[in-house]
Amino acid sequence: MHCKQCEIRECKKDKGYSGCHECDEFPCHHIENFPMAVGKKVILRSVPYRREFGTEKWIEDEEARYYCPHCGNKVFRGVMKCNQCKTNLDLD
Repeated sequence: MHCKQCEIRECKKDKGYSGCHECDEFPCHHIENFPMAVGKKVILRSVPYRREFGTEKWIEDEEARYYCPHCGNKVFRGVMKCNQCKTNLDLD
């Protein structure tokens, strides 16, 4: 629901970009005012990484990031605790 009304999504679409990594204005007011703290943290970390290493490496590393280092359970972005082994996490 949130993604469909996201100003960032509309901005990149209007500019003809596939993402913020293509924009010279990054980080812009859309990022600075992003309402979800974890999402903003991820954007500010991942967009420069994607610029430096490219989309394929960025995808590979983002997919590998969200596993519990203790038990290997796949977890979601922003999770504070593994739902399987209950280990505290800070993956973002």
